[in-house]
Amino acid sequence: MSHSSLAGRATSWRKQASTHQTTPAHNVLAAFRSQWDQGQPGDILGFPGHVAIYLGSIDGQRYILEASWVGTPIHVVPLTRTNYDKQLHRYWTATHSA
Repeated sequence: MSHSSLAGRATSWRKQASTHQTTPAHNVLAAFRSQWDQGQPGDILGFPGHVAIYLGSIDGQRYILEASWVGTPIHVVPLTRTNYDKQLHRYWTATHSA
């Protein structure tokens, strides 16, 4: 996956995220949990007091979409923190068209 395709996904998800508002605790309870080796772009990654969207990896480096601080515009960054959840949270199901 190229950096430009990650940026394109980020723009699409940014538009969708701006219209969806619920509490993080409510969202985690409704999610399907998946292990990291089964992670898909769009899965939610939790940190203490923070969430981000998993975008995928390039050359073994994982990338996320996040807003680091309240009021900060969202941006694509490498996942460098180590205090993230052991599992990803998924709120969608893949659909395949023929």
